[in-house]
Amino acid sequence: MAKILMINLPYTGHTNPTLGLAKKLVERGHIVDYILSNDWREKIAATGATFIPYDNYPNDLSFSKAKILCFRAAYETALRIGKDYDIIIYEFLFFLGKSLGDKLKKPVVRQFTTFALNENSFTYMADRIMKLNILNRCSVLRSLVTKLFFAPKISMKENDFVKEILFNKPDLNIVYIPREFQIFENEFEDSEYSFVGPSICERIETQVIPFHEMKHPIIYVSLGTIFNNNKSFYLKCIKAFCKNSATLILSIGSKIKIEDFYPLPKNCYVYNHVPQLEVLEQADLFITHGGMNSINEAMYYGVPMLVFPYATDQPANADRIAELGLGKRMKTSMSGERIMQSAFEVLEDKKIRSSVNEMSMKVKAYGGLEQATKLIEKYLTIINYSR
Repeated sequence: MAKILMINLPYTGHTNPTLGLAKKLVERGHIVDYILSNDWREKIAATGATFIPYDNYPNDLSFSKAKILCFRAAYETALRIGKDYDIIIYEFLFFLGKSLGDKLKKPVVRQFTTFALNENSFTYMADRIMKLNILNRCSVLRSLVTKLFFAPKISMKENDFVKEILFNKPDLNIVYIPREFQIFENEFEDSEYSFVGPSICERIETQVIPFHEMKHPIIYVSLGTIFNNNKSFYLKCIKAFCKNSATLILSIGSKIKIEDFYPLPKNCYVYNHVPQLEVLEQADLFITHGGMNSINEAMYYGVPMLVFPYATDQPANADRIAELGLGKRMKTSMSGERIMQSAFEVLEDKKIRSSVNEMSMKVKAYGGLEQATKLIEKYLTIINYSR
C-alpha cells in the first residue's frame, strides 16, 4: 500500500480522465489524496480519494483569474504537504509537477489527457491554434508569461512552461490515448511513454434516456463543456434532421434553456446533460467539438464522427479523425443541409465503418485505467527496491 498525492488544475478536460485513476488506486488499497480547487470536491470524494483544496485560493475568483492562479496555488499546497507521500501523480498541464517532485525528493508520474508532447507534436498542435502558435514562436514571451502569471518566484529547470513540459520529463508518462492516434508516434519511446488508451469508468448518472422509443440511426450532438453555448448550431441541426428517419440526441449544457428549442420534432431529444457513455453505446454517429475525452470515448465504442473543432487540441484531433478514416472534419459555419448530407455520407461509408470498428478493438485492448494502475504499482515496486 502506498500513500499517493495527486495534483491537478481546474480544467475539465484535464481532470475528468484522472478521476478514474484515483478510484482504481483507492480500490487497490492505496491511500490517495487529491489536490484541486473546491468546485471539484464532490467528484473527487466520489472516487474514494481524500479531497484537499488549494491553499490561498478564494472561491469567488473570476474565471480568468482562477485559471491563472491555480498553478501557484496547486504548487504551494503540494509543497506544504508533499513530504508525507510516497509518490506524486500530476497531469501534464500542471507543468510544475516534475520540479515539485525534485524539490521534495519524491518520484513523480505524469498523465497526458491528450497527445503526448515533444517539439514536433507541440508544433503540430500550435500551428493549428493562433495563440499557441505565437507562444511557440516566441520563447521570450513564454518565459515572461511563466514568471509573471503562472509561476512567479517558483524555481524550475527551464523557467518556460513549454520547455518544462517538453524537456523536464519524469521516468513514467501515462498517455490516455491509443498509440495509433498519437501524432509522430514513432518519436515516443515505450520506455518513457506508456499509451494505455481511454480512461473509461462507471459514472453516477441521473438522466434517463428513452432509447427504447428511438429509431436508428441515432445521431448524438454535443459540443462539450466550454463551447456548448452555440444555440444557432443546435437549431441548425434540429431543423436539418427534423424531417428524416434519424433520431437526434442533443446535449446542450447548462448555459441554454431547453425551452428555447420548443416545440421539438418527435425525433429530437434535447437535454442539458446526458450520460455520454450510455449514449455513445447506442449512437450510430457522433457530432462533436472534438475534445480528446469525447473522441476517446467515441473510438472506444466504435462511433464514427463529424468533428467541428473550436480551440485547444480540437483542430489537431479533427485532423487525426479524418486522417485515420474515423469520420470527417467540419466547420460550424456549414449549413444544416450540408451537415445532414455529411452525416449520412459517413453513416453509409463502409470504409469508415471498418476503420471505426478496427480502432474500437485496438482501443479496448490497451487496458485503460487497469493498465495505468499496474504501471504505477510496478513503478512503486522498482522505487522501493532501489531504496
